[in-house]
Amino acid sequence: MILTQDLAEFAGIHAGDGHLRKDGRGLELSGGYDEKEYYDEIIIPILEKLINRKIKGRIFPSKGTYGINLNHKFINNLLEEFGFPKGNKSKVVEIPSIILNSNEDIFKRAFLRGLFDTDGSLSFDRKSRNTNPFKKKYHFYPRILLTTISRKMAEQVKKLCFQEGLNCSMYVSIPKIKTESTKYKLQILGKSALDYWMEHIGFNNPSKRSRFEIWAKFGFCPPNTTYEQRRKILKGELNPYELY
Repeated sequence: MILTQDLAEFAGIHAGDGHLRKDGRGLELSGGYDEKEYYDEIIIPILEKLINRKIKGRIFPSKGTYGINLNHKFINNLLEEFGFPKGNKSKVVEIPSIILNSNEDIFKRAFLRGLFDTDGSLSFDRKSRNTNPFKKKYHFYPRILLTTISRKMAEQVKKLCFQEGLNCSMYVSIPKIKTESTKYKLQILGKSALDYWMEHIGFNNPSKRSRFEIWAKFGFCPPNTTYEQRRKILKGELNPYELY
């Protein structure tokens, strides 16, 4: 395999949202409806370049998601060559060794971007005990978060973040119900960390990137907003202060 940024980013995307079916019907890749733009403008073009064929996104009504269903020999073989298992991969998914052991930062960063674009989140906290009225009221403090039930993946992502100089904390959440899985939560906090992330890794997912753009413009980003609300804020059609 000759690794490229597109391949590395696609590997991260699949690690987050992908499912290689056991029945031989190929790849299913989907996310929330608010990620339609991300699928149409980022994920589908990446795949179209890989297979030189047009792909059309679709709605999965039973799941409430939007994405693609693609059965293509090259993609199926590629995912297997990366080491991704068929079927439910959540507990055993890992970063492909060709990416993890690469000497090129661009491939590791592309993987992280694809993974956090699909499975990660960007949010902002306020400091209720802070004496500064602005910081006490508005959500200004950045938090990049990833939750996985694969311990191996969590440890590998933490390693890549430390290689980038990012202080990444990992917390283990053990469920009270035996049928539920242990969760591994990774978080990167603070303004300097977010600035570094956006400069070197970034978000290609417009829904996630919109939170950063609001924060960069206003110094805070209101919580619990929809992507449509955030678009209106950025267009000047909605005042973010009125959401408090």
